[in-house]
Amino acid sequence: MDQKHTHDPTAPRQMLKRYLGSWHQRLAVGVSIDSDFSNVGASLSLCKGYGKWLQHQWSGFRQLSVPVALKQACQRLCSDQDVNLIEFTQVRADLTDVIASAVDNVITMSGKAEDRLLTVGVVDPGLWNQDFDGKPNYVSFCEPERLAELSGLTVIDSFSARDIAGGGQGKPIEPLALWLLFADRSPKVATQDRVVVLESGQDSVSATWLPVSDGLDDEIPNIRVGTFKKSVDLPTRLKEWVNGLAENRSKRLQIGLVSFAKVDLAESNEYWEQVSIQDRGLDLESIDSTIAATLSLMSLDQMPSSLPWITGCDAPRVLGRMTPGSANNWRQVILNMADFRPPAMKLRDAI
Repeated sequence: MDQKHTHDPTAPRQMLKRYLGSWHQRLAVGVSIDSDFSNVGASLSLCKGYGKWLQHQWSGFRQLSVPVALKQACQRLCSDQDVNLIEFTQVRADLTDVIASAVDNVITMSGKAEDRLLTVGVVDPGLWNQDFDGKPNYVSFCEPERLAELSGLTVIDSFSARDIAGGGQGKPIEPLALWLLFADRSPKVATQDRVVVLESGQDSVSATWLPVSDGLDDEIPNIRVGTFKKSVDLPTRLKEWVNGLAENRSKRLQIGLVSFAKVDLAESNEYWEQVSIQDRGLDLESIDSTIAATLSLMSLDQMPSSLPWITGCDAPRVLGRMTPGSANNWRQVILNMADFRPPAMKLRDAI
């Protein structure tokens, strides 16, 4: 039998062969770390387009467990008021080695397309504290120079730190990435506002309102974010919140629901339409690392990731710190950035 007929069409390399037919399609790796430092997740994300026209097509996911001793060391550093710099430096290096292993695992999924990998976007819990005036500070647990050396890819991280530098609170940084991933942006007929529900802690969820767009508007979408406690009346409170946002629309549109939360919203099925995303390789485990990959591509395209009315920054900001990988990869990144010129922004937003 011909070998090509024995291949599993759902295998990662076969999926990539189906999609990688155009140089407008790009590959990026995203890395996320659990809030308790239990696991490191890595996604290989395939996207097409640039800037606000970026479209996610497919993700492959791998996960590694963080060694218990390293996990406990990270948790201890996060809880200490006075952080030992030597200990933090060593823990940071050790955790970066785990991140590099997770990245290697997903790089192998790319097969012959490995030379088209651009970036590694990293989102981690980080080390948070406050200045005497109450301003937040954030330091990433990822050592970008070490990761760039080990992976050979350009690393983009410290998204929260850049938002804080612009006057924001450093979080949440994912709403605009969620809009690119899940909003109804059909260039022909866009008819559906959507709500994405994510886990936001052990006893709460976050909901992100994604307005519909036909891709022709120049404005940054009016995304809204809400946080809700997990309880039996969560579906009712979520519907009330969505109703308040929908009333401000010029016309009533359909409402789609994308839920990654471990809660039952079944009683609300008559209110909104469940949006299927499983065919793109997305699920509860892979969503955070896919967001990280999307944020890295947004940074390459000079597209703002932070929104003033959500994080408190003084203007929409391009987020991320860029650390070059190998010489060949850095050349690919520069060429990729040169291929796209961001549209002009209004003067008050051009920061």
